[in-house]
Amino acid sequence: MRPAGSAPLRGSVLALRILLWVTLTSFAVFILTTVFSVAHERNKALQTAHANARNAAVQSLPAISIALWQYDIDGLKASLRGMVGSGTLVHAEIQDLEKSVIDVGQPDFTGKPDLEWSLPIPAPNGSQTIGTLHLSESYFQVNAQLADTLKTLMLMDVFKIIGVSLLLFAIVYRQVTRHLHQLAEAVSQQGNIKHVARLSIARKTTGGTPDEIDILVDALNRFIGERKQVERDLESILNNMPAMIGYWDKTMRNRFANAAYARWFGLDPADMVGCDAGAVIGEHFYQLNLPHMEAALRGEPQSFERTFTLPGMPTPSQGLINYIPDRHGETIEGFYVLITDITQFKEAQAELERHRDHLEEIVAMRTEQLESAKSAAEAANIAKSSFLANMSHEIRTPLNAIVGMVNLMRRAGVPADQINRLDKIDTASHHLLELINAILDLSKIEAGKFVTEESNVNIASITANVASILNERVTEKGLALRIENAPVTTRLRGDGARLQQALLNYATNAVKFTATGSIILRTRIVDETADSVLIRFEVADTGIGIPAETLPRLFSSFEQADNTITRNYGGSGLGLAITKRLAQLMGGEVGVESSPGLGSTFWLTARLKKDDGKLDAAHCPAGHAESELRRGFAGTRILIADDEPVNREVAQMLLEDVGMQIDTAENGGAAVQMAQETSYALILMDMQMPVIDGLEATRQLRQLSATRHLPIIAMTANAFAEDRQRCFAAGMNDFLSKPFDPEKLYNIVFKWLAGSDA
Repeated sequence: MRPAGSAPLRGSVLALRILLWVTLTSFAVFILTTVFSVAHERNKALQTAHANARNAAVQSLPAISIALWQYDIDGLKASLRGMVGSGTLVHAEIQDLEKSVIDVGQPDFTGKPDLEWSLPIPAPNGSQTIGTLHLSESYFQVNAQLADTLKTLMLMDVFKIIGVSLLLFAIVYRQVTRHLHQLAEAVSQQGNIKHVARLSIARKTTGGTPDEIDILVDALNRFIGERKQVERDLESILNNMPAMIGYWDKTMRNRFANAAYARWFGLDPADMVGCDAGAVIGEHFYQLNLPHMEAALRGEPQSFERTFTLPGMPTPSQGLINYIPDRHGETIEGFYVLITDITQFKEAQAELERHRDHLEEIVAMRTEQLESAKSAAEAANIAKSSFLANMSHEIRTPLNAIVGMVNLMRRAGVPADQINRLDKIDTASHHLLELINAILDLSKIEAGKFVTEESNVNIASITANVASILNERVTEKGLALRIENAPVTTRLRGDGARLQQALLNYATNAVKFTATGSIILRTRIVDETADSVLIRFEVADTGIGIPAETLPRLFSSFEQADNTITRNYGGSGLGLAITKRLAQLMGGEVGVESSPGLGSTFWLTARLKKDDGKLDAAHCPAGHAESELRRGFAGTRILIADDEPVNREVAQMLLEDVGMQIDTAENGGAAVQMAQETSYALILMDMQMPVIDGLEATRQLRQLSATRHLPIIAMTANAFAEDRQRCFAAGMNDFLSKPFDPEKLYNIVFKWLAGSDA
């Protein structure tokens, strides 16, 4: 089957064209060669004829001289006729010195001579010139002979050209054109390249190097093989695709259809090619899709959905139909069809729609469950906080009594051996208090309720305070303690108390694990911006050092470098964990550098804000508040409300010791009643009490005009920040956590009595 639109093949077209061009070229070459050759021969012939004529004239000149000297007319005529009758001379004339004597010409020559020339006639004795011989030449005969020669040569050229052309035609046809014709015929007679067999031509094999025809045949065979493979792969891909793919030209005739597309119409893909769209898809479907087809042929891509029934399917299917214009420059040759079965997608979408309401119900139910779980978690967290608060209160209350009684016994005076025992009790009490505070701090940090405070920070004061606290223990062990502070020229703000606590944790461990040598407290600036400074605090010791495998777990909660039963050093393992959390809360980090036997360097960083404001007022020096209370506030009446008898007794005895008059109440209700009946300068109010707690009692007192501005100080064993906030929210003025030492009690009482007195 010949491809559509291809012209029929004509044999020997190439050979005939070659023959024509060879003939024309040969004619031009041979004619030009012949013309140039004849012209050259003519020039030689003319030169020869002229030389012969001149020789004849020169040879006749002596006879003419004698005849003219003798004036022999007949002799002159005879001489001239002999000259004119031969060669190219057609006319001769003799003139003496005065006139023409005689002229002779060929009788049948009537044309114009081609050349005229003259010779002088000397006297017989050669003494003088007696006349002139005028001669005329005509090359008519020479030209006629050359014309005959040219005709003969050109006729011979024509025969040679025809012979050479026919021979070349035969060679080209046999060696080139015939084989090209066979190849072209073999390719052009096939409608599809997949039906083209392997090409071969009948040629004599010489066993030599393949020529261009052989190379062309091999190239065509490779091309056909590759095209066949490509077509097979493409056909396999398209026919195995679940989507329907086709192509319609601008006349609405099919040019391609894959297996799925053809099966939809109950046809074979090969039978569908060339069919009209209306006949294939049906008139109803054709008219339904005609607007989309016309739009695609205008170059507008189309995408729409249709419901159709596939062969062998009992129920209709949903299809997404795409018409894609086939652009060739500005021309639209047709459009591609891509139909995708979206039935399952539509069913899933419908299923999702059906389950949407049910899903909302499920979400609502899960939300309710999450709310319940959240409430349970919050309740558990509240229970945990309440438990910690209660445990703190329960532990701090007897601890406050122990610390208070130790202080009272010291103030009352005891024997020397008893002082040593009291010191041991006091040390154990403060150690227990530190442990309780560490547990509470860690609990608050993990619960996200730990809040750092912001006040003026003096780096030198922090390191000096830590050194002062450790001085006694350092002296006992014979260690050297040094402070190396980098100069800080900017006032800073941050949580100085927590910084001191973190640095003290490091320094306490350094003293604990160092037997000989020194301990260095060091600070330096790591980074500085326009509004903040990053400070690095270091504690370097010459102690036992830490193995490398132990370093990664040092800052974990309840972890120690030596956590075996037989460890030589005590500790809860909370100090480093709390220090790490404090550093992180203050925008820094922690670390350690250590080598066993050479010592350790623990460090932490904290970012502090820059501040140009004034520093906080300095605290009162030790013993100042106590002496001022004795001197200026003796006899002042104060009410202590606490349900714990020992705690009431401790606070009462300490305040009575500086000359104050103390009343006590066992619960909040009694405190409110007594405050209404008696005028007090200050009330120390416990938070947790029977009948009415301290918070409610404070709120009631703030409703009374007589006690609306009365200083009320919370005196409680609850140490959480939220407890402090609850006290302030209820109307209390300050907060004193238990256990407390006499100096703290005197400072806070003096602060509010001095303020109210002012």
